[in-house]
Amino acid sequence: MGELAQRAATHKDYLIAQLLVNGESAGYESYDGVPFFSTLHASGASGSQDNKLTATAADLDDPTETEFKTALKQAMHSS
Repeated sequence: MGELAQRAATHKDYLIAQLLVNGESAGYESYDGVPFFSTLHASGASGSQDNKLTATAADLDDPTETEFKTALKQAMHSS
């Protein structure tokens, strides 16, 4: 029972990690039916919305700590 409770408690973390890794792919749609990371979001009278950011790193699959922090700050302060 303890292991089942632990899995239930961490399942949301797994789902968020999968979304961050695969958010541009089909099967990871947002509430509006387009992939989570997209330039094509639309919500009511708000018009088009873009949540797709660009990042620079020598190796996007293995960024340095500094590159990761810079990209995270950019994402948090983007509007």
